[in-house]
Formats: sequence, C-alpha cells, structure tokens
Amino acid sequence: GMPALHLGAEVYYFPHMSHSDALRHLAIEGTDCIMVEMPASPWTDRMYQELEAIWDVQGLTPIIAHVDRYVGRFRDFGIPKRLAELPVLVQANASSFLEGSKSMKMLKDRQIHLLGSDCHNLRSRKPNLGEARERIARKLGADALSWIDANGREVLK
Repeated sequence: GMPALHLGAEVYYFPHMSHSDALRHLAIEGTDCIMVEMPASPWTDRMYQELEAIWDVQGLTPIIAHVDRYVGRFRDFGIPKRLAELPVLVQANASSFLEGSKSMKMLKDRQIHLLGSDCHNLRSRKPNLGEARERIARKLGADALSWIDANGREVLK
C-alpha cells in the first residue's frame, strides 16, 4: 500500500531556537521530533548547546538533517562524536551512501540513525532509497538496514 505521510518541516538552525514558541508546530506530525538543518559553516559549542536545549526546554528530539553535507569525504570535523553525546537523532541522505564511504562508516559506528531520500524531482534529485538500501545491505549486512528501519518506526510510532 501507500506509505503514511506525516507533515513536518526542516527548520534551519537559529540562535535561541530552543526558546521559540513556533518550534513545536514545526515538529514532525504526531511525534516529538523536529528536523534541524545546520549551517554549512563550522559548528560552535553554542550550536551544540542549543541542540541539547531543544530537548531540555521543548522536550523535542532534534533530527540532524543530512549530516552527510557537513562531514567531508575524508574528514568529519568531530561532528559524529559531538552529536553522539547529545539527545539527537542523525539522518543522512541516500545519495551519500552511493557516493562515498563516510556515511557508511558512520552508520557502521551507529552514528547515523535515519535514512532519507532528499528527493526533489525525478532527474537531478531522484528517488534513490532502494539503491542506497541495497548498497548498505551489501557493505554492512541486513542488520544495519534493520537498525535504520527500527529507528524510523520508533520516530513515527
């Protein structure tokens, strides 16, 4: 059958967002999770503190959207380690599992929890979840896929 759809927003990080009255209205429908898009510049201690405050103040779990955009192919700038210390979930785009090895390593280390398509159209940003899932299964085994699927179900339950 058709997949269930849940309204939500990808909210661009802003200072003191943990105290914004609008945040709860932007959470993924029926959940206590909010997708946060981080800046494409070095992350400061204050940004990490703000992510933690979203949980502490609002009771919302930040989902860090497309972490693959912030960690380079060969460098991760300490981001996975810092995020692992926070009450957040981490999402990566399917394309990152098809292009490089950084996302694969992060998933192997359980530093990526959710898989997204980031599909915008059928040409330049086409649906590719199936391909990514096949590659993950080939490289990391069925357990990695089961883990990601379980995380997704947990968010939407």
